Amino acid sequence: MVVTALAVALYLMPGGGRVPRAARTDRAGAVAPPGWDLPARMVVATVFVVLLTGIAPALGPQLTGLLAPFPLYGAVLAVFAHALEGSGPATAVLRGMLTGLFGFAGFFLVLATCLEDWGLVAAFAAAIALTLAVQGIAFWTLRRGQARGRTV
Repeated sequence: MVVTALAVALYLMPGGGRVPRAARTDRAGAVAPPGWDLPARMVVATVFVVLLTGIAPALGPQLTGLLAPFPLYGAVLAVFAHALEGSGPATAVLRGMLTGLFGFAGFFLVLATCLEDWGLVAAFAAAIALTLAVQGIAFWTLRRGQARGRTV
């Protein structure tokens, strides 16, 4: 179900932040972010962590764990990308996060199915190996899509 939900979400995402050919620049021509960008991201993320930690007893461990990793940090990354570079890069951040969630789902699927029978070390080793393989495929897929977008 998770893989299907992620695939549908990727399908429904806008074009992936493709920039019209005339507006493209290579990495060497990219503008450096302002000096306040990284400290601001750190402060915003820290505020979210402190706030979430403070309300964790009221939310409970499952809801706190659900909110912590991706919705909050994804929102921080997407908002800053949108503010500094526009909607295309913000969409690309979210598309990249969705693609990375396939590895995240695979990691926890292996742990859920193997931890009791295989033990801690073997289950984590298998989960990490699967995650690396899935992330490698995801990286290759994203790069292939970017290369295809350049020839348009």
